[in-house]
Parts: sequence; structure tokens; C-alpha cells
Amino acid sequence: MKKALFIVDMVNGFVYDGPMSSPNVAAIVPYIVELTKQFRKHKHPVYAFADAHEINSLEFSVYPEHCLIDSHESEVIPEILPLLHKANVVYKSTTNAWHSIYTRLIVDQMIDDGIEEMYVVGCCTDICVLQFVLNLQTYLHDRNVSITVKVIHEAVATYDSPTHDAQTYNEMALNLMKNVGVEII
Repeated sequence: MKKALFIVDMVNGFVYDGPMSSPNVAAIVPYIVELTKQFRKHKHPVYAFADAHEINSLEFSVYPEHCLIDSHESEVIPEILPLLHKANVVYKSTTNAWHSIYTRLIVDQMIDDGIEEMYVVGCCTDICVLQFVLNLQTYLHDRNVSITVKVIHEAVATYDSPTHDAQTYNEMALNLMKNVGVEII
């Protein structure tokens, strides 16, 4: 079976340091590393999305300043980066990787290559993962392409804050993805 893996925002600024980092996200690193190794071993494509913003990003009106372009925060974490080809890191300037033209080109190539399953892992389940997965699933439906999209429950996480209960938002996002036909495994 032909498979592909998308790793969403496993960058230093969400995993280890910075105003958006979270121990919840750090906890999924070992699972994602092992999964990435398995995909690479079997020569399945692996792509990582990396948040990278200009200093004047409008997103900073919603979230604290984070993951500036060419900063330590915007780098894919050191456990995963050596497992990737440099060309397989897609930088994005918004929460939704779908808005990068490269993302759609990658997905179109996967369709042409006969990929049968697309796996998605990373953070934040209720923001970046959710937005990407909903767009991916509806794009596949629009193209009338039967590719199974799977989100691995143990390999997605979100952050806790006084106004953002991680467990609640994580489960809500997983349910929203399930409701559009995404498999939660």
C-alpha cells in the first residue's frame, strides 16, 4: 500500500521554547520520530510543515509573536529534521498549510503517484492540524479521489491555557475530522 506522512508544525517554537510551546506537544515527539523512521524505511514520502512568520504577521493579533522566519523557533525539531529531505519541509505563514501552493502541488503529485493513505500528525490538533485535514479531505472529495486520510490520535496534541483546555479542544477537533470521513486511529 502506498502511504504518505504529513507532520504539522513540529518546530522548536511549539515543542520546546517560545510563547506557543507546550509540554503536551513535546510528549508526542517520540511517537512522531518512530513513525517518521518507519515511513522513511519503507520509502514512503514524508513532508513537514513549519510555521514561519514575518515580523509584521497579522496572525500576531490572535496569537503571541512566534516562529519568526529564520529563527530557532521556526526550525523543525532536531529529532525529526535529520530524517527529512530539505525539500520536504514546507514553510507556512499561517495556521493552515493548505494555503501554500506547494502543499497542493505535493498532494496533486501524491494523487498522480497513486498514494492510497495519507497520515497526519503534529500540532495543534484544533488549529493547524484541523485546518489542514479539513482542506485535504474536502480537496480529495472535490477531485473525486479515494485516498484515506488518517490522523493518529497519540501523535497529535494541543496546548493548555486558562482559556484553552487541551483535552477538550483535542477531542473536539478529532470529532470534527471524524465527521468528514477522516479515520482517527
